[in-house]
Amino acid sequence: MKKRTLSIILAIVMMIAAFSSFPISAAEYDSDEAAAAAGMVCRIGDAGTGTYYSDFQTAFDVLNNDNASGGTITLIDDVSITGKTAFKLKKDITIIGKKSITLSFENGGFTVDAGSADLYIKDLTIKRYISVYNPDVFMFCRYTSNMTFENVDFDIEMNSGVTVDNLTYLFRTAGNATTGTCNAVMTFKDCTIEGTVNVKGTSGKNFVLFGSHNSERQYQDIVFDNTVVDVKGDHVNAFGGFNYISNASKNSLDYATVTLKGNTSISVAGDAIARSGLFTLNIEDTASLNTTANMFASDVQYVNINVTSTATNAFGTYAANKVSMVDGASIRISKSDEATNGIRFTANIDETATRYGLIFSKYTSSFDASKFVVGDTYTLIESDGTGTSTADGVVTYNVAVYGVDSTATQLAARAYAEYALGNDCTLKIHSAFNTTDNVRSIKEVATLAMNDLVPESQKDAKYCYLVKTEGDVNYYSPYGTTLYAKICGYAQ
Repeated sequence: MKKRTLSIILAIVMMIAAFSSFPISAAEYDSDEAAAAAGMVCRIGDAGTGTYYSDFQTAFDVLNNDNASGGTITLIDDVSITGKTAFKLKKDITIIGKKSITLSFENGGFTVDAGSADLYIKDLTIKRYISVYNPDVFMFCRYTSNMTFENVDFDIEMNSGVTVDNLTYLFRTAGNATTGTCNAVMTFKDCTIEGTVNVKGTSGKNFVLFGSHNSERQYQDIVFDNTVVDVKGDHVNAFGGFNYISNASKNSLDYATVTLKGNTSISVAGDAIARSGLFTLNIEDTASLNTTANMFASDVQYVNINVTSTATNAFGTYAANKVSMVDGASIRISKSDEATNGIRFTANIDETATRYGLIFSKYTSSFDASKFVVGDTYTLIESDGTGTSTADGVVTYNVAVYGVDSTATQLAARAYAEYALGNDCTLKIHSAFNTTDNVRSIKEVATLAMNDLVPESQKDAKYCYLVKTEGDVNYYSPYGTTLYAKICGYAQ
């Protein structure tokens, strides 16, 4: 009996010894550094007092199970998720860390598994390597949920042999096709999204960076705020899917909206900026959308593009060719008392515009160029063909403003044009804005004209009026002596 008892004790000791060599999935440590040195990768709670985990999935399950209430996971070391693992959110989850820490996915990602679960990720580097046929969505924001990424660097890489047999998405929003319930919002703030995506496929079987399933139709917003996107590859579209619908039903549905704001820059080298769907694209503030791809794929329909950004390349070279302000302005001198103190601005508009004109405002130190857009505050002086000339497909439109209260008052002007792009797609675009092209005072323009002189040795058919002599040098102007005297009066 004594021998049997001893054997049992020895067996228990051996079992304890054996189990003690297994990895510890959750433990407490005095600091993040000590926990990381022991093989922990994340924690729930505060540093030094929270619970540390060696497995991200375990920590996620602690906060995301049916009896939990969500919470925050702090990464303290790199985490690598292999396989097509999809972390399905049931609760609100926050994941934070620092840029030197990388969360890597091989084909997997995060998806919302409940109507209102939110995901917030901040201060991380996230890598997504794609190596499987028809890869799953990387980040899937559904129903009435929000996914927000702040100060996150995304590194995207796809194996060149990957094939797809339909539109495949990287970041996707969607609703409930049955009930129509959807108010999904995906936001990128101060992020970078870079990578190379080489899809082995044919036309119509593309990889879409940002988009939606085409049957789930209501509010779906994707917002880029001070974010840089630079993705290259084959068979790649920046935006796609959303609401692919028939002409009969298009007016009964709410548009999905993609907004570029702040200093966002999106550059995609692929097949086209967009394919399929019904959505509104807003390019605001100083944001820009540049692409070496075509603007639209052949199946695009009902896309409304609104460009209010002040950036020169707001809509790539396409924008600059559609509407621009002519460098400089001219003062208007008239014999009429009602048409004095005038200044004229000029814009170049592509002749295919369906509507165009200029807006004006006083320019002061508090002037906000990003709000200088056609609307209730600034009324468009729309062209009716008067004051225009057309050459080589470009309409030159002149608008003069008279009765300026002072020759020193600075005026701002901005051109605007609308275009029908086919398939019920529209472009509403403002010209770029800078003080060189868009802002002038009568005094500034007059001063430039007053000093626009050449010496007698350079006199020609244009500079043919003698208006000034200094020493033994005669200076010539494009303006006669009477007109030059008035210009000098404005310049004082």
